[in-house]
Amino acid sequence: MYSSCKTQQIKRELYAVDEAVNISPKNQYLKAHMKDGTVYVLSEWKNQPIDSVITGYGSYLDINRRTINSIKLQNRNGYQIPYSKIALLETNDPGTSNVAGLALITVFTTGISIYCAINPKACFGSCPTFYAKNKRGESELMAEGFSSSILPSLEDEDYDMLINAAVYDGQLDITITNEAQETHMIKKAQLYAFPKDSNEQIFRDNNNKFWSVSKSYLPHEADRDKDFLTKISKVDQLEYYSAGDANNIASKEEIILEFQQLPGKKLGLVLGKRQSLMTTYLFYQSLSYMGRSVTHWLAWMENNEAVLFDIKSKNIFNILGGIEVLYYKGGDWVRVDEVRETGPIAKDYLIVPLPEGELYDKIKLRMTKGLWRLDYIALAEIDREAIPIIIEPQYLEKNGISELLELEKLINEDDYLISLPGDSIVIRYNLAEGIEYELFLRSKGYYLEWIRDAWMKDQKLSKLKLMIKKPEKFIRKETEGYKKSELSMEKIFWNSRYVKK
Repeated sequence: MYSSCKTQQIKRELYAVDEAVNISPKNQYLKAHMKDGTVYVLSEWKNQPIDSVITGYGSYLDINRRTINSIKLQNRNGYQIPYSKIALLETNDPGTSNVAGLALITVFTTGISIYCAINPKACFGSCPTFYAKNKRGESELMAEGFSSSILPSLEDEDYDMLINAAVYDGQLDITITNEAQETHMIKKAQLYAFPKDSNEQIFRDNNNKFWSVSKSYLPHEADRDKDFLTKISKVDQLEYYSAGDANNIASKEEIILEFQQLPGKKLGLVLGKRQSLMTTYLFYQSLSYMGRSVTHWLAWMENNEAVLFDIKSKNIFNILGGIEVLYYKGGDWVRVDEVRETGPIAKDYLIVPLPEGELYDKIKLRMTKGLWRLDYIALAEIDREAIPIIIEPQYLEKNGISELLELEKLINEDDYLISLPGDSIVIRYNLAEGIEYELFLRSKGYYLEWIRDAWMKDQKLSKLKLMIKKPEKFIRKETEGYKKSELSMEKIFWNSRYVKK
């Protein structure tokens, strides 16, 4: 809160519902985040632990933060908010709180603040994260869902290869976590299962078609240092990555790969990759420039079709682009396709089918320098198009409690499964035993960022206008700030995850 003569520090605290009794009554404002995604913003409130209810006056907002109704203090009856329906309580008002008994949440929140204070634009975030057990029985991060769906109007579906997931006793358990300060609105989580032979793999292309391959060929030469081929030869933790251009982070780089000539084969180029934190930084920077008016700007974008069209078609992420695939023919480079996949958390693996009847001894990748981390590159022989068995979840558990109604939401796709920071959701799929599968997860939904306090000081609406009207210039202007953070962002990002102990 700012005045003409001094600055007052706002202290924001999060509370578990069972610790509501510890919230100081000196905090004038209270937000009650509900399990259904709605929120009460109370300017006058009273905690009544004997009745397990909070009463108060203020506004009631829907999941998109539009006002449903308001009750003023003059009214005799205020809101009656049962503990059982509250997911999280928040205060953001000056005052002293009794934090005895809140050590877990307080230490946890402080830990995140330390990392995010080092670089607020590197805080962990990027939609739902999906975990499953691998063949060693270890829980492994497998996928992230609909990373670019940052508004209800940008709701989208995502397909992710669960490349290391293992089925045990005919069951696959996938754990969906919310490890950031975000609200996740999940409408679908289907499993696409492909029965396969032991030497067969299934890959998805840009058009969400699936292809069976049985033989793959690694490049034998590349115009990079000697370690490049080692880094892209296996599905592992080794990745090729180059730093962004110091003058303009939208600058491109090209990689030329040489392969054996394979005439008469239907081929596809398999790419395993994830993004760096470049797009995360620019996205958070744009929210930061909105500052304290962020809700106004997001609502304006959401309800302005012309602006939303510009955001979808001419935004900074489209300028940065994907990974273009080209092949050499008759002295020229011929463009085949461009692979796009937003998200810095989980690697995804796609295939780019190549035109038949050509020789593919040389292939070029063109991409924004410093935007992509490459894990695997190979030419693969395409045997056939593969058709999935689509499997709905059979069981759902949210924060350790079985939830039949939440399961029905995912199956019927008529409502949202809502996830708040720290939530953990387990969904179970049943598969036939004794069969080897290639597995993909189809997720659908959107998410809403919670605005970090550290971002508020950067409000600059002129920069926001520049981002919308002249995104190329905006990226050039942000190059210096990104380059200062580039080397440290990855560590900060992974250490700022919101995980309940």
